[in-house]
Amino acid sequence: MRKLISLAVCFIISLVLFICPMPAHASSSQAKNDLHILASFLPIYVFTSNVIQGVPGVSVELMLPPGTGCPHDYTLTPGDLKKIAASSVLVINGLGIEEFAGRPVQAANPDIKIIDASRGITPLEAKEGHSHHGHEHHPGRINAHVWTSPALAAVQVRNIAASLSAIDPKHSVLYRKNAAKFTARLEKLISGVKDTAGKLKKRKVVAFHNIFDYLARDLGLTVVAYIEEDPGQPPSAGKLNKLVQTIQKEKVAAIFAEPQYPPRLAQVLSRETGVPFYVLDPVNAARGSVGLDYYEKVMHANLAIIQKALAGELTDGRNSY
Repeated sequence: MRKLISLAVCFIISLVLFICPMPAHASSSQAKNDLHILASFLPIYVFTSNVIQGVPGVSVELMLPPGTGCPHDYTLTPGDLKKIAASSVLVINGLGIEEFAGRPVQAANPDIKIIDASRGITPLEAKEGHSHHGHEHHPGRINAHVWTSPALAAVQVRNIAASLSAIDPKHSVLYRKNAAKFTARLEKLISGVKDTAGKLKKRKVVAFHNIFDYLARDLGLTVVAYIEEDPGQPPSAGKLNKLVQTIQKEKVAAIFAEPQYPPRLAQVLSRETGVPFYVLDPVNAARGSVGLDYYEKVMHANLAIIQKALAGELTDGRNSY
């Protein structure tokens, strides 16, 4: 069945590329030795944008719409295929989160170079929630949301810079210089994580799903349960009742929702247990403009919320959309 699906996808790609061939500007760009990079989704786009800042003839484009979120089970559109065909490089998070980054991409552009930003990172096992079947180096069920740890984000930035340096060696010094500047800023964020961890008086939380597991590990938090095992698939009434019992039994201090999903379930759990809920942004989608410091701003805001929720600084810390 998988082979039939793959063949069907490749047929559709071939049809799209026949009907909508590579734009003429892509060929002229390649003739000028320009490098057009495609970033799979928002955090990878922000990281790559920082690495290529000021590099002549190099540009980066975000493939998924900025409000899409993680590319779980994302299906490539004809517009995506045109972007892939017109690009020299595709930068991905890796660890299986971009399930499309295999035969469909190669069929759309056999010459495209793929940079895996998570190369060398040892992933956490996915305890619950959506997981990704790893490639040959990461078999089994794994958690691919490594960018939510600023320390691992810095590793991803260095990976992107190193790979671009190999692809475009004449600009290697600039890529590495930009990466060093960005990771220096990330070091301040990493220090903020350590500082926040030292201030927390409570450690048990409930999360919407497993996207913050890496940040939770950095902060020394225990995620006792997830609201949705798979985003978009609300828990049954029985599951909600079990969550209420778990929150009460484990003396959970905070419930964390996400801005990309309606707050109703977090509100229900908060009302039933008396535990306040807060909204943490996993930096995987944006509603407004995205600058080079977008990741840092969002993560600093997340740390402030976590500190308020778990360091005993608020008596009523519910925050709203």
